[in-house]
Amino acid sequence: MGTNYDNESKYLYKIDENLNTTQLKYYSCFEKTPEKEGAFRFCYFGTIKDQYDEPSSNSYFPDGKCVVKVFKKKVAYHKTDLNEDFKNSIYARKVSKIFNKLYGNVLSELKFVIPFAASMDKYATFNLFFFIPITNSDAEKKIKKHEWFAVEPFINGNYEKFVSNTNWENPNLGVSIPAFMHWNWVYSKGEKVVSDVQGVKKDEGYILTDPAVQSINSEYGSTDLGPYGILVFLAKHTHNKYCKDLPWPKKDLVELIKSYHQSTSQRTTFSFEFKHSSYINEIYMKIKNSVFNSK
Repeated sequence: MGTNYDNESKYLYKIDENLNTTQLKYYSCFEKTPEKEGAFRFCYFGTIKDQYDEPSSNSYFPDGKCVVKVFKKKVAYHKTDLNEDFKNSIYARKVSKIFNKLYGNVLSELKFVIPFAASMDKYATFNLFFFIPITNSDAEKKIKKHEWFAVEPFINGNYEKFVSNTNWENPNLGVSIPAFMHWNWVYSKGEKVVSDVQGVKKDEGYILTDPAVQSINSEYGSTDLGPYGILVFLAKHTHNKYCKDLPWPKKDLVELIKSYHQSTSQRTTFSFEFKHSSYINEIYMKIKNSVFNSK
């Protein structure tokens, strides 16, 4: 038995800050089975090919390698079904550029990767008795016909999760990412904070992927825990010298946040009702108003 081809996508689409798309003359060719599996996605390693079916190293994929990320618990039948996920990366990229200009002379640069969109075209096959093509059924179970997914440049180096969307912190976190998160919360006037930060630390800075934005209106998809997600950040954040002078809730409110977080830290699921409960919203609005609306 021999492989005729790996899974293949149709042409990639570049996504801009307004979620407009531009088709590129490149497509992804990726593994039959996922290399990794997260809570929300299957991840496949792959390569990029051009319109002539030749391997391609280009400005979007400098080494010609890619990572394909497919939803696990839902199916994206149109590229707009990826918009909520793309919004996370677009927002993180936008605010990190501002942060880099302000702090780039003292902190490591943070660069968030913007994914590309593509849809399924061909499944991997093998030849039964050397001439009868058989589709890989396991691939069909994980990726549906015409399903859309995200394609990102492969990041060389030691890939790490630095902060989760419930604010678990890597012991080797450093100061740049916590300072960015605190600054981001202040910059948005308490409306948002970038979390679930992961990627590779390089000499020139961090290359980051797949962030989760926590927002007051829960507008960034399934990884956005709403006001609860922001409260968790406030409860667990540790100041460093680059963010200690930024606005922050008063001590009594910080104690309230920590007490609340401790009482809910054993919760493993976050239902829509829980994330949007009046109790959580009331606590968070009190905190937000005390910091940003006080005279």
